[in-house]
Amino acid sequence: MDADLNAMMLADALDIVDEIGLPVVINGTTYTCSVSDAVLTQSLESGGLMDQISTLIKIPATTSNLTKRNTDFAIGKTATWESNVYRITGTSYKTGSAWIQLTVRDANQR
Repeated sequence: MDADLNAMMLADALDIVDEIGLPVVINGTTYTCSVSDAVLTQSLESGGLMDQISTLIKIPATTSNLTKRNTDFAIGKTATWESNVYRITGTSYKTGSAWIQLTVRDANQR
């Protein structure tokens, strides 16, 4: 991808979180993030189907945030917003993207 296009997409991501972002505490540090609505999925476990509710957190892929991908945003770390604690169950970043994406579930959910 073109470097100018990447910079423009990152600037748009930063504008989005400035306007509608939520403060999310991840591993002790507060980030302004885009948070999706919860999604209900089912997985096949022994004994039948199990409902799981997950949410997607999108963090602008600034240089500073990219260096924290494998530490602060690692699977198993916690994220807190609106007095609810969630556990990171998945992480995604595609080179050139303006976002780091984290899939989270309620920390009390199995």
